[in-house]
Amino acid sequence: MNEPELVKFTPAAVSFENLTQLKAQIQVFTDQHSNLVVTPETKKEVKKAKNEVGQFFKQLDDRRKAIKRQYEAPLKEFEAQFKDVTRPLTDLKASYVSDIAAIEEQEREERRKVAEADVVLISEQFDVDPAEVEFDDHWLNASMSQLERHRQINAAVKYAAQQVELRRERERRIKEHAAATHMDAAGWTQQVTADTNTDEVIAQMDAAKAEQHHEALVKGVDKETGEITTETHTLRITGAAGRVTKLADYLTTQGFEVTLLD
Repeated sequence: MNEPELVKFTPAAVSFENLTQLKAQIQVFTDQHSNLVVTPETKKEVKKAKNEVGQFFKQLDDRRKAIKRQYEAPLKEFEAQFKDVTRPLTDLKASYVSDIAAIEEQEREERRKVAEADVVLISEQFDVDPAEVEFDDHWLNASMSQLERHRQINAAVKYAAQQVELRRERERRIKEHAAATHMDAAGWTQQVTADTNTDEVIAQMDAAKAEQHHEALVKGVDKETGEITTETHTLRITGAAGRVTKLADYLTTQGFEVTLLD
């Protein structure tokens, strides 16, 4: 079928009845009102002229709008009829689009399973946890060949293995420094990555150690006299008399103050 058999269209003609006469009327009107100069004395007269110009334009524009509404009415009705009559076609196309999208999503998930299996298999060859490998959604593209996908996954696993090795080396250095300075390494290795600057971490550890040492010293100094104070505790020991006596004698030799209660 062709268009003449489907839609009947008769172009509508819209024109001025006498364009030359209208131009002349507008020219006369503007000439009559264009010689006014706004001053405090003429402001009222100019406002009146402004309103007259607005009214003249509104008369012409109202007629234009009325013609436009009449002109567009058949088009709006035609568009509504067109949408109604073609709805079976648009609905059918939409169902095709939905079904195709569902199939493509299934195919995409199948490619994901294949890619994830490749990641696991190749990770075993490099002795790296598959979770360390950053999955690239480009591997799911239908346009990518299986050979290219395998090549990219192999490169990604190799890179992950290198990053793991770098991270382990940085953790090892931090743990060694922690052991040498009698610090707990756990808090310092939790956020270590392959990009961690180990020297900066060690410097922070040394600073924290120095701060702890300073705080310990401050706690043992009298704030008023500045003298070093000693924190004392009382210990109660119960046991056989002979053993308690021997222990008391030993503690006395070590500088402890011992008082036998019974």
